Amino acid sequence: MALEYSNYSPAIKAGAKVDADVDYTDSVNTTDIKDGAVTNDKIADGAIDISSKIAGDVVGSNNIDASVVKIINVNISATQVKGLAGTPFQLVPPPGPGKGIIFEGASLKLVYGGSNGFTESGDNFVVRYTNGSGVILSETIETTGFIDQVANTVTVAIPAKDTIVAQTGIENQKLVLDNTGSEIGGNAANDNEVRLTIKYRVIQL
Repeated sequence: MALEYSNYSPAIKAGAKVDADVDYTDSVNTTDIKDGAVTNDKIADGAIDISSKIAGDVVGSNNIDASVVKIINVNISATQVKGLAGTPFQLVPPPGPGKGIIFEGASLKLVYGGSNGFTESGDNFVVRYTNGSGVILSETIETTGFIDQVANTVTVAIPAKDTIVAQTGIENQKLVLDNTGSEIGGNAANDNEVRLTIKYRVIQL
């Protein structure tokens, strides 16, 4: 006579035999396991393979608590790069009413298209809230030696120190990349681009 273990809460003793012909699917669920019964020292190393057990894209930014640092990747075309002074580029969309974005840093990669480089004179980038008039959130991102190169080149943006902003200037405002000088020139072929990886948090105001 088979024994039914589905509602049997005490642990099965080590070495107990299990009938290979019996289907035990769903025989043990979370209501059958006592609090504290499963601890780190009872799980063998490698018993849970996170990389294979979590399907691709199952855990994304929208599944992570808002206060956790998030990462977003954006690409800026040559035409958009050359228009940043007049039209700042959106990096992170508005988070919603009652929330604000905290800029944690970014990397910028110039991807050289192989035809010709950008040119600049007195141009620098910054990360801001909202638009070209928003509060600046990053230290100056120097473009000389970066945007004017004719090879793939990387630079890093760091947060500005002690940024102060009125609540209306942060609440439900997007992050943008702005050119504080005149427009970038060159790259007549328009085959260069800038790729950014932005780190940020969303906070409740």
